Amino acid sequence: MRVLYGVHVQEGIKDTFGNAGSNLYVSVAFAIILGIVGSVVLIDTWRTYRAGATSAPEKPTRLALRVRSINIPYTMIYFPSIGAKVSFLVTIPLGFATGMLAATIAVGGFVGVPAMIYVLGVPSMMASATELVIAFIMGLGGTIKYGLSGYVDIRLAMIIPAGSLFGIQIGAIGTTYVKPFIVKGVMGGIMMLALISRLFMIPVYLAELGQIPPLPEALVGWLKGLSFGMMTFALVGGAAAIVGALLKGMADARDEAAAAEKTKAAKPGTG
Repeated sequence: MRVLYGVHVQEGIKDTFGNAGSNLYVSVAFAIILGIVGSVVLIDTWRTYRAGATSAPEKPTRLALRVRSINIPYTMIYFPSIGAKVSFLVTIPLGFATGMLAATIAVGGFVGVPAMIYVLGVPSMMASATELVIAFIMGLGGTIKYGLSGYVDIRLAMIIPAGSLFGIQIGAIGTTYVKPFIVKGVMGGIMMLALISRLFMIPVYLAELGQIPPLPEALVGWLKGLSFGMMTFALVGGAAAIVGALLKGMADARDEAAAAEKTKAAKPGTG
């Protein structure tokens, strides 16, 4: 339902203001949402790094503890992932926001994952894995609605998932070796770079809508190039950072296993 509402909002904006209006809405929403969420994630990552707690188990935030303390009779649901009960009156608004944003500006995961981490206290890796399932379920409804309206590019829908299958496997392996604070840092960094990418495009869409004087074609091309380059850098840089952290984590795990074997072999009566 939340996804269908988001699709309805996006279609209404497009019908009223055209492609430029729809693009402007997406860009402004991107900038606001990613700016807020990305800042929270990066601040939390920096505090974790400064405190030297990069290897310590994740602890629920104060907000998450407050949410868990809310006891509304007949609405409480136990979640094994956090070992606590949370009212579904809290989870439903989070789900609605995630679904609507996923359908309108395709950033459901950028909201859903931080919400699970900071509002509910779900561990980072589990939040990322859970979001994959949520995205699949939400995507079914949105796909049907957008498909009936002719907005789905079948070729892209077939080609992109083919590559993402390999990325998902690497990401799944990474949950074992990559530290949670690194995942948060990469996520926050991608958000901020995506924000900057969208900011470059806002003047272009405003000019197309006649809200500001027309921009020179050279300037429009320059802004579009910057936007595309920034988004590409965010995706490639984020993937490279995770892969690098994954390789380092695997190497550290091998060293620890080798050291443990040496220690075991050195003890009298072993071997």
